[in-house]
Amino acid sequence: MQPPSLLRMEAINTRYTLHWDWPSPHHHACFTVQYMYSHERLWSRSVCEGVCVQSCDLSAQLAFSGSYLLRVRAESAGQRSNWSHALKFTPDEDTLLGQPRGVSLRGGVAVVTVQMAEPVGHDGTPMSHLMKDLTYRVSYWDTHIPAQVHEKDTNLSLLTLHLKPETEYCMRVCVFSRDYHKTSNYTQTQCIYTHGQRPVWQVTLGVCVCVCVVALLTGIHYLRRKQDSSPHHHIPTILQAPPLSHLSLLQLWEERCSVVAVETPVAMATEESCSAVAVEMPVAMETGEGEDPQWGRGGHQDGRGHGVCEDSGVYSAEDSSDSSLTHTHTHTHTHTHTLAPC
Repeated sequence: MQPPSLLRMEAINTRYTLHWDWPSPHHHACFTVQYMYSHERLWSRSVCEGVCVQSCDLSAQLAFSGSYLLRVRAESAGQRSNWSHALKFTPDEDTLLGQPRGVSLRGGVAVVTVQMAEPVGHDGTPMSHLMKDLTYRVSYWDTHIPAQVHEKDTNLSLLTLHLKPETEYCMRVCVFSRDYHKTSNYTQTQCIYTHGQRPVWQVTLGVCVCVCVVALLTGIHYLRRKQDSSPHHHIPTILQAPPLSHLSLLQLWEERCSVVAVETPVAMATEESCSAVAVEMPVAMETGEGEDPQWGRGGHQDGRGHGVCEDSGVYSAEDSSDSSLTHTHTHTHTHTHTLAPC
């Protein structure tokens, strides 16, 4: 059984895949791969044992800064071939540098902003962690003059190019490392237009609008702070909801300023004379009786303002057989008082 031949390594960034040829395609066979550091003497590491394909992924086994020897053996129907010739592989020398993962363009007023994403390894590690001097190179040209290609190098993933306004530019990006002598392929070409200059009146209008907005917000903030810092004046409770007693006093004060006519029926039972009658008016004052314009005719005022009436009633006699005589006097007094103006 012949051993595999033409061993070759496909290596991009940190993804390493070993390929080989099988000279007897009509015989079904499986394979085993071994590797060791180039300074070692013993083959002690086996990977991809019993695989029936003609490739083996060694990305997780090989370090970027190492140097290795690799070989392959075929196995079929209990038979084993000899080991192939050893292949020497040094990743940091033999691997290819992949192109940027992505490039996005954004046009502005006479500028183009280029956003770039660097290549990564098999486990997502950025290649700049392995190649400290990794640099982007942006090539761009005016579509009207394609022969004049300009280049711009940067270590940053964001680049702003100052170009002519209202012009279409095309560009592509690659990465390179001078320390490792590696340069990636260019990305696919992309084209974009730059914008023209804005008129002066638009710029002036924008500035004025910004100033007005700032002034308005500042004024609102100042008024709110002033309102919060000023003392709060509370309306007294007596003015917010006056009690009923105060309302009564106000009503009585209004009534004192008017002419009051009071008709007071008085029913009294007496034997010979009328007792003193005290009438207390709703306006918080006491009046006498009679027909005198001031205090009423037929009466006089005592020291407290009470009127005393004379006996001029109607007598109603009960049955003569009663042991006592009861006289019922009904007096109707109309008092008209004119009060002094308020």
